[in-house]
Amino acid sequence: MKKITAAICLFLASTGSAFSSPPSDASLSQLIAITDMKQMINGIFVQFDGMMNGFIQKSLNGQQVTEPQQVAINNMKKNGHTTKK
Repeated sequence: MKKITAAICLFLASTGSAFSSPPSDASLSQLIAITDMKQMINGIFVQFDGMMNGFIQKSLNGQQVTEPQQVAINNMKKNGHTTKK
């Protein structure tokens, strides 16, 4: 029993330092490549654009958009893309 307890303590002590250092840029790049994170994030952007268009159409309630309103909508969409990517 003492051997098992000592082995567990040794294991826990040795893994503690592995979690204390921050990940390197190389390891983060590898993680992003392995998990296809870029593809997942791009999919989120597509869903977000669809939701925004739905919200805009719902808020307009069938009304026609004036030129200044359309400019404001386009600017909002453009600014949203630049902050997300």
